Parts: sequence; structure tokens; C-alpha cells
Amino acid sequence: MGRKRKKDPNPTTTGDARTLKKQQIPPSPRNQNQWKIGKTNNERQTERTKKNQKQKPKRKRIRKNKNITIAAINVRGAKGKIKSLESLLTSEKIHVAIITETMFKNKEAYNIKGYKWIARNRKSQEGGGVGILVSNEVANHTTEINELEDNENLESVWIEIKTRPKNIAIGAFYGPQEKEKIEKVKDIYRGLTTQINQINNKAEIIIAGDFNAKLEITKDGNRIQDQSRNGKILKELMEKTGLKAMNLEKAEGLWTRVNPNNPNERSVIDYILATKRIQPLVLNTNIDESGSLRIRGKKETDHNTITMEMKINAPREKTTTSRWKLRNKEGWKKMNEEIGKSEIEKLNLNKPKNTSSRY
Repeated sequence: MGRKRKKDPNPTTTGDARTLKKQQIPPSPRNQNQWKIGKTNNERQTERTKKNQKQKPKRKRIRKNKNITIAAINVRGAKGKIKSLESLLTSEKIHVAIITETMFKNKEAYNIKGYKWIARNRKSQEGGGVGILVSNEVANHTTEINELEDNENLESVWIEIKTRPKNIAIGAFYGPQEKEKIEKVKDIYRGLTTQINQINNKAEIIIAGDFNAKLEITKDGNRIQDQSRNGKILKELMEKTGLKAMNLEKAEGLWTRVNPNNPNERSVIDYILATKRIQPLVLNTNIDESGSLRIRGKKETDHNTITMEMKINAPREKTTTSRWKLRNKEGWKKMNEEIGKSEIEKLNLNKPKNTSSRY
């Protein structure tokens, strides 16, 4: 006979399955999931997946500011100066060009590739005319502001750019001459003040152009420009609306108009005005006193170009994806129709436009 097997005094490590089940040591909290009885492999896999998902760090949304360049240009007649203007827009990478004294009439307009033109022309009287060139890069987020108090003598046009947290309205203005009757000048500036107040309720403001007004300017304690009659009215508008002249605040250069026949005869009558919240967004402002950015043509302008670079928080681009159900004939039909439309649109865009009345 063989020897009888002695019972193990520690039944937790050896012995039959029933004894093990009764005297099983409870698992530690760390390994508890491994000891649960009655769960299937799919359930355990689901738990592991959820655990891994919780451990993944959340993605942070990164919002990048976009820099745009704004230019204030008095072209002193747009006709015959298209090449000079296009060169400026390209070399300085201008996103928004505020243009005054176009001298356009009725439906005359700029037709510059890569830009949208929004303007107000004079109907009969000579001179004047204002407009804004908006690059396609910004045009998708831009709309024209139309619902404003109108004044037949007020030459202004406005656009609105969608930005966060508040939109930015940009205006072009051509002011009356110093020799105009004081009643007419006050009426024009009264209308402009009303427009600014209307817009300021929903957007920050930048307005630029040839104001034909001299503000008092001092440098190192010396007065270098006296305030004119129109300048006094402009100053009152700035005080009422809270606007400041960016080209007088830490800008490179100063003089915006120089008499070509007498270089010593110079003045500051062109301005870029902006509300308080715009000022911290301005990176730099430059008045081109050297004349390298001056618009040239048959009759060269006597105004220097002002450029201002600023940062904006533009909205994200929204993209749409077309999907068709191709399990039936209707799905294929819809897909072919959409593709056909897009091809026709491309052909229409490539067709040459009639530019007989454009410059």
C-alpha cells in the first residue's frame, strides 16, 4: 500500500476548489477588477476602454491672432493710377485700403484682382468720392454697413469685419474743405458723429481718410501745427465719440500732405481714428514721408500714405463636406448635378469681365 497523503495545513494555497472558494483572500483595491466573478470578457474590455479614455488629456483650443494691415490713401483721382495702387497693395500686403478723393462718378469703380470694392461716388459734383478695397482674405468675414443716417453732403462708407469678442467697423471719410461754409461743415460732422454712435453700439470703430482739418500738434513742448477751423470741429467729434488719432500716437513719420512745389509747406490733415479698445491691438503705424508708397500717375497725389498693422481675433473658417447616398439612382443624380454646378461656376469665374467703365 502506498503512503497516505497528509492534509496541507494551509488550504489557501493548495487543496480542493471548494476549500479555496470559501477561504479566498479578498483582493487588494488595485487588483479588484481582476478578481470580479461573473463578468464576461467583453465587459472587462469595455471597462478597460473607459479607463483609457479617462486618462487621455483633453485637447486645448488654440486661438491665434491674425495680423492685418490697413492703409489710408488719398489717390487724388483714381484714373490712370491703377498700376501704382496695385503695386502698393502687393508690396505692403494690404488687407483693407481706405481710399479718398477717387473722383469717380456714378457707377465707375475699381476692378482689382483679389479685392472687393465698396464705394460711394459723387453723382454730379466734381472731385471727392470714397471707397474701401477689401482683400479676399478678409472679404469672407466682411459686410457693408448700409442702415445708417444719410446726409447728401456726407461722404462716407462703412464695412464691418467679424472678429471676437466684438466686430470691427472700418469707415472711409472725405471731409469738407476749410473754405466751405461753416454751417455745411458742422452739418457734415454732425452726421458723421451720428453714424459713429450708431455703429459703436455693436462694433469697435476705425475711420480714416482725408479730413481736411488740422489738429493742434506739439512736439518737445513746441507747437508745430496750429488748430484750424475744421480742426476744432474734428476735435469736438473726437471728444464726443472717444476716438483717438493713431497716426499721432507713437507713429513713424508725421506729415500727411506736402506741397510738391514747396516742400516746406506741409501739414497733417489725414488721420486714422480708432476707439479705445482698438488702440492696444495696433502694432505699428507709419506715415510714408519718403514718398516711396505715394500713388503716382498723370497727376501725382500730394498726400503721403498711412499704413497701420494690427492684430485681430478672426472667426474660424467653416468648411462643409457634401455627401451623397449612392445606393440608388437618385443619389447618383444629385451628385452629378452638384458636380456640374461647381464646374459651371469655375468656367464663369475664368471668363474675362467687361471693364469698359472700370479703372
